[in-house]
Amino acid sequence: MIPSSTVSATIQKAIRKLALLHVPPERARILLLAHIDAAPLSPAEQAVLVELIVASSISMVATYGNYVQFENLRRLLPQLLVGPHFHSGQAVEQCVEMLRRTDEIVAVVMMKQPGVSAVSAPVQSSLPVARSDPEKGRGAEGRPVFVSTANQALIQAVRATRENDFTSSPYLQKMQTDRLTRSALNWRLFQDAAKKRNRKIRVEKVESGKTVIMYPCRHHEVIFDHSPDLSVVAARIVEDKALTKEVLSRNGILVPTGAAFDNGVRAKKYFLNRRVPQVVKPVGSARGRGVAINITSDVAFDQAWARARRFGKEVIVEDFFDGDLVRIMVLGGRVLSALCITPAYVEGDGVSTIAALIEQKNRLRQSNPATWDTWIRHAKLDQLRRDGRSLQEISAVGSLVRLTVRPVVDAGGDVINIIDKLHRSICELAARIFRIIPGATLLGIDLLINDFSAAVGPENVRVLGLHALPVLSTSVFPAAGPVPAGLIDALFIYAGQGRHETAGVRHAGQPEIGLIPIIHRSQAEECFGLKIGTRELLMRAAMARNLQMERFSKNVIIYHRDGKQVGFNMGMPSCTRLLARCASNHKAWTKRLLREQGIPTPEGREFATNAMHDAWKYTAELGSSIVVKPVYGKGGKGVTTRIASHTHFIMAWEVAVQAGAHSIMVEKCQHGHDYRVIVIGNRLCAVTQRVPAHVVGDGEHTIEQLIAIKNEQRRTNPLDAMRLIELTPMIRCNLAEVGVYPDTVPLYGQRVSLHFVANGGDNHDVSDQVHPQFAKIAVRVRQAIYNPFHVGFDLIAEDIAKSPDEQSWSVIEVNTSPDLRMQHFPTYGPARDLAGALLDELFPETCRAEIPRKVQRVEIVGHVQGVGFRRWVWKRAHFCAVQGWVRNRSDGQVEALFSGSVMAVNQMIVWCRQGPTAAKVKQVLLFEWGGEIPADFQIADQAC
Repeated sequence: MIPSSTVSATIQKAIRKLALLHVPPERARILLLAHIDAAPLSPAEQAVLVELIVASSISMVATYGNYVQFENLRRLLPQLLVGPHFHSGQAVEQCVEMLRRTDEIVAVVMMKQPGVSAVSAPVQSSLPVARSDPEKGRGAEGRPVFVSTANQALIQAVRATRENDFTSSPYLQKMQTDRLTRSALNWRLFQDAAKKRNRKIRVEKVESGKTVIMYPCRHHEVIFDHSPDLSVVAARIVEDKALTKEVLSRNGILVPTGAAFDNGVRAKKYFLNRRVPQVVKPVGSARGRGVAINITSDVAFDQAWARARRFGKEVIVEDFFDGDLVRIMVLGGRVLSALCITPAYVEGDGVSTIAALIEQKNRLRQSNPATWDTWIRHAKLDQLRRDGRSLQEISAVGSLVRLTVRPVVDAGGDVINIIDKLHRSICELAARIFRIIPGATLLGIDLLINDFSAAVGPENVRVLGLHALPVLSTSVFPAAGPVPAGLIDALFIYAGQGRHETAGVRHAGQPEIGLIPIIHRSQAEECFGLKIGTRELLMRAAMARNLQMERFSKNVIIYHRDGKQVGFNMGMPSCTRLLARCASNHKAWTKRLLREQGIPTPEGREFATNAMHDAWKYTAELGSSIVVKPVYGKGGKGVTTRIASHTHFIMAWEVAVQAGAHSIMVEKCQHGHDYRVIVIGNRLCAVTQRVPAHVVGDGEHTIEQLIAIKNEQRRTNPLDAMRLIELTPMIRCNLAEVGVYPDTVPLYGQRVSLHFVANGGDNHDVSDQVHPQFAKIAVRVRQAIYNPFHVGFDLIAEDIAKSPDEQSWSVIEVNTSPDLRMQHFPTYGPARDLAGALLDELFPETCRAEIPRKVQRVEIVGHVQGVGFRRWVWKRAHFCAVQGWVRNRSDGQVEALFSGSVMAVNQMIVWCRQGPTAAKVKQVLLFEWGGEIPADFQIADQAC
C-alpha cells in the first residue's frame, strides 16, 4: 500500500517542477500520467490525491497500467480533469505525440513508481509515415484469410470435427418455402420459444417498419426487438461508433486509436500524420456499410472518405488492427456464444475452378437457415480482384482463396462458433464491456483477435464495435463449431426474471399523487442564462447529491453512486426503452397506443407532405376547427391550432413543412385548457398549465409595443427568455382573423391572443389543484407508451381541479424526455425540483443517506479583478448548488468560500483555476474556514 505521504510528496515534487516552466495558465494543457505498481489506493488515500490534483495546476489526468487501481479515483476527479486510460506504452506515446502536434500539451508529469516523478517533453515516434502512392494503398492486398496461422489452424480443426448440417431443420424448410429473411427467422425463433412456455404473445407491427414481440411475464411485459427491452441509453451509445469508443476507452478498454471528423481536410491531415495503416468508417452505419480497412496512401484515403460520407456526416479515422473478427454474444453479463466471422473464401481441391468452388459453397450455404439467402456473388469479389486472380483459375489442394475484403455474413462470410477455443480472459473482457454499458440486456461485442488461445493484451485484442440488436440466427445456426443449446430460451428466462432495468418492475404500487418538492426561487435564476437545459439541471441536481458523473457526449451522461450506475440520454434514463422513445416521437403511433388503452385522443389522420389537397378534403369530416402538425416533432415546432379557413390551412401546412415535417397530422381541435402532466413511475408529480402567447392591453401601447414590453419581462426567466414572442406571419394572420393588427391599441384590461399553441406562452404551476382521479389516468398514459420510466404528456381539459368524469378531456401528445425547465422555471407559481426528483427515484439512497459535504476558502492570485471574475464564479456556484460568497480583495486578488457536496466544491476549485476568458490565474490557494456560511451564494462586498 502506498502511504498518503508518499503520494503527496510525489505530486508536490511534480507541481514544483511544473512551476519552473512559467507556462501561461490559459495555454497550459498538462498531462499527468500515473503508473503505480502497487496495491490500489484506499478511499482515504484517493481523497488525498484528489485534493492535491484539484489544488494544483494540472489540467488533465490520464492513467496508465492496471485500470482497476484507478477506477474509483477517476470517478472522484472533477469531469474536466479526467483524461484517457492507457494499457500500453505505445498508446501513451501516440497520445502525447498527438497532443504535441495540436499544441495542446506543454509538459508531461510521469509517476512511474511510488516516490518518483519527472517532467519530460514528448518522445518522437519512430514509426514510418504514410505516403502517397497511386499504385498502392487500395487496402488489404495479399492479406490471408486468417491473420494468425494459429487461428487458421484452429478454425480448420473446428471445421474438420464439427461441420454443422441443418438440412433436416424445420426452420430451413420454412425459410425456403415462405422465402423468409434472417430477421423473420428471429421472430419465428422467439415465437416458438414463447409457445413452449404456454404464453400468449403479441406480435406488433410498429410504425418504424419493425416487428416487436410482447411477451407477458409475472409482473411486467417484455418487448423483444432482437434484444429484450432495449434501453434508450444503451442504443444511443452503441449506434454511435465514436461514442462507443469514448465510453470504452475511458473505462480502460482497448480500442483502436482514432477520432471522428466531419471535415475532410482535417481528417486527411490526421491520416497523413499517423504512422500506421488506417480504417475509415461512418460513425452511425451498421453491417459494415461504408467501411474501408488497411488504408496506407492518400489516394486510397480519399476514396474511402468519399464512400464513408455517403452513410453519414461524421466519419471515424482510426488505426488498423490486423486481427480476426469474433462476435461474442453477452446476455446479462453471461457469455452465450463466440462467433468467428470470416471473409468469404473457398478451399482449393486442385481440380475445380474458383467459380465452380463458389457454386459448390453457395449450395452448402443454402442448407443453413441463417445463410440460405446470403450467397457469394461474383460482382462482390473485391479481394479476388485485388489479388489479380481469375474465376477460371484452379487453386491447389487445401489452399484458401480469399474472395472478399470484409468479414460480413451478407457478403458470403462464414460463422464459426469458437466459444470453447477462446482464452478465458477474452470472455471475461466481453462480460466487463457489457457491465460498462448502462441498460444493456443483450450485446453483440465485436473483437479483433490475433490469437484466440492467448490472453487479452495490447498486441492481441482490440474492440471493434458493439451491437445492441444482434442477429441471433447466426448464433443459433453456426456453420461449424458447437451449436448453442437453448440460446433463445436463455433470453426468455433472463427477461422473465426481471433483472434488467424496466420501468414496470421499478414502479409497482397503486397510482397516486406525489408532488415534487418546491424549491426556493430567487434572483439566482439568471445565473443559468440561455444555456441551461434538461442536461444541465440533471447535472446540478447530481452535484447537490454528491453523485459521481461522467459526461461522454453532449447528451450522454452516466451517474454513479456506491457501484450503481444509471445512464441518461438527454432526459431519459437507462431504464426507458428505445421503443417508448420511438413511439412518443411519432404522433400517429402515440395516438394508436393511447386509444388501445382507452385513453381519449383527438380524431385525426396522417398525410404525406404532397397530399395537402386530400388533407383539406378530410377536414370536412372533422369540423370547423382543426390542428395541423408534423407527425415527428417536438417543442411545438410547426404546430398550428384552431384553423377554420382554407387560407389559414394552407399557411399552417407550409409552417409544418418548413419545420422539417416528412408527414403531417391533421386532427380535430380539442378545446379547453392545456396542461403538461409529469408522471414518474406510478406517481403524478407535477402539473403545469400552459397558456398560449397573449398580451393584455393598457389603453396606451400598441400590440407590437406590448409584445416588446412582455419580452423584456420574459428575459428574466431562463425558459421564457429562450422563447421570446415574435410577430410571425401566423400571428399576424391570427390577429387579422379577429380584426386587430400589430398597430392596434387594445383597451385597458383587454386580452389579445397572439397564438393558440401553448408552446412559447406562459407556464403556471397548478400541481396543488389537480383532482386525485387524474393520477390513475396519468399512469395509464405512461404505461400505454411501452412503460417508460417517466413521461410528460399534454392534457386538454376543462379544469384540472374537476373530476375527469365530469368533463371532456383528451391527451394530445406524450414525451418520454420532457423539458424539465417548465417545472424549474415556471412563469407563475412555485418552482419544483423535477431533476432532483428523477435522481432521487433512481438513487433512493440519496434521500436516506447524509450527503458528504465540504467547506473550502480559496484565494485566486493573478489578473482576476476587472475581468468579471466574481460574476463568473457566482454563476457557476449556483450551477453547482453550493453556498458561500465571492469578493474582491484590496490586494488585487479574489477570495471565495464554497460550501456544498464534495463533488461540487472540487468542481468549483477546478473552475477557479481556469477563470473567465479575460482573467489570468497564476495560483489558487486553499484554506480552511470555521466561520458562518450564507444560506445561498452571494457576491459580497470587497474584503479589507
